[in-house]
Amino acid sequence: MNPAEATWSENTEVAPGAAFEVFFRENYPRVERFLWSLCPDRHLVDDAVQEAFIVAYAKWDVVSRHQRPLIWVRKVARNKLWHLQAQNGRHREAPLDDIVPDRLTEPADPYEARQTILYLLRRLPRRQREVLALEMDGSTDAEIALELDITENTVRTYKAEARRRFQELAADADYQEAARRRR
Repeated sequence: MNPAEATWSENTEVAPGAAFEVFFRENYPRVERFLWSLCPDRHLVDDAVQEAFIVAYAKWDVVSRHQRPLIWVRKVARNKLWHLQAQNGRHREAPLDDIVPDRLTEPADPYEARQTILYLLRRLPRRQREVLALEMDGSTDAEIALELDITENTVRTYKAEARRRFQELAADADYQEAARRRR
């Protein structure tokens, strides 16, 4: 099964409330992880994910008929996040993630590696961040294009630009030097 498709569709014979519950349990962490890739503010991410699933629950009879309900919910969650960021932007303190270190150190474990990726990812322009976050979640170019309402060629362009910028950011933080010393 395609990663962007929820496995809840196998259970469509159950009551609508139960189907939503299965969909919610399977996809809440995915939506949360996607938004966390875009924004370091845990409170905004939590609010956006919760609001998106509240809307999905209220409109479940329509959402459940979508071919890929996860894409629908992620779109709503992403839009909620941008709206919340715009609202809170004026009164927001800079999170520690926004403080640029003199140099990035080689990750000691998978958790640190993920944190390094998130650190670099959050410094990309918004659309590049969205494209790479969806790719990291296992979405294909076609699925990313569908979710972001752009063409597949545009997805590939954003990915190429994002990878180039990713390398520049890593080099600026002296990360490539550490990688070369490892070899």
